[in-house]
Amino acid sequence: MLERSADIKDVPYQRVRDSPTLKFYSSWEKYESGMGEPVGIANPIINERMLRGAELVELRPDGSYRGSLEEESPSADLFSVTEGRILAKHLMSLKSSLKLKVNDGENRRVEIIYLAPEAGSSHHHIRIDVGRGSSAEIALISSARSSAGVPITTMEAFVGEGSKLRIWRVSVFEREGLPISWLRVSGRGASEVEVRNVLLGGGASFASDEISLIGSKSAAKMNSFLMAMEGEKVDHLTNISNNSPGSNASIFVNGFNFGGVLVHRGKLKVTREAIESENKLSSIFYRIGSGSKTYSVPSLEVEGDFAVSASHETSVSPLPEIVLFYMKSRGLNERESLEVMVRSSLSKVLEGMDGDAIEKVISEILLRAPSGISP
Repeated sequence: MLERSADIKDVPYQRVRDSPTLKFYSSWEKYESGMGEPVGIANPIINERMLRGAELVELRPDGSYRGSLEEESPSADLFSVTEGRILAKHLMSLKSSLKLKVNDGENRRVEIIYLAPEAGSSHHHIRIDVGRGSSAEIALISSARSSAGVPITTMEAFVGEGSKLRIWRVSVFEREGLPISWLRVSGRGASEVEVRNVLLGGGASFASDEISLIGSKSAAKMNSFLMAMEGEKVDHLTNISNNSPGSNASIFVNGFNFGGVLVHRGKLKVTREAIESENKLSSIFYRIGSGSKTYSVPSLEVEGDFAVSASHETSVSPLPEIVLFYMKSRGLNERESLEVMVRSSLSKVLEGMDGDAIEKVISEILLRAPSGISP
């Protein structure tokens, strides 16, 4: 464990390469250059409450918060300062840790609004404990106009036997924003963990999701929507380690690239313990316009041959002609067809949130798209 006075410069940006040929895809230098004392509060893009009737928590750029979570001294069980330089700087900058506890048999819904700084960096860590036979729905909403700040969150969740946890992460930033978010979840027997993401824009947006399943008959599901415009980058990492017999694990990532950079990589690992399990990994991206750079590098690793199923697919392509033909036959032009596809993808990820808020958020997102799409 590093001391706060240790030389962070000796810690590499990340210890594990994203591929044998590239050191990393993530824009670590850009994040580091943007870090510093937080300045101001950026004007949010999303102003709607997304979870009807949920408890409200507000995270502020100076490290303070408002809401019903418990405040503790800084600590993190699933993260280490030795993993990478940006994570180390974040963990060492924490003023406190926030704890959300869901007691046995209890149900909680919490909406967390993260107010981004106009410049500099902000730091928050949240621990989620879901007791046995409980359920929790949590939305983390972060958005900003005209922000060059680096809002960073780490979240770790521990899900008890027979419990359910659903997390939405909605991140919408204009071109200069540099949001970073790490999520790690440990699910025990017969638990259900679902993570949904809407990740749009920013000069470099980074979101990492990792789930570990143990015990029998557990389930893990990831569903993400990514979109980038010219001059923007969205970088998404998804990992599931399935050690659960009779379980179900799936990752689905869908993205639209309008001249920016989209990155998705990660692994679905099926260990020998995950006998009679079902596993699926899918990554599908569409390029619209020129100048798009899209990297889709998911991998499936299976130990032994005891799983019921284990499959993966990935594709990066223009909009399929067969889809455009189908839409045109129903009176829609290319612009309208694209809007239908974007709306459909967003609606699936945001399902379960407030319907009126979903429509307003989708309209706001479509307003950011090139003139080829209209809300």
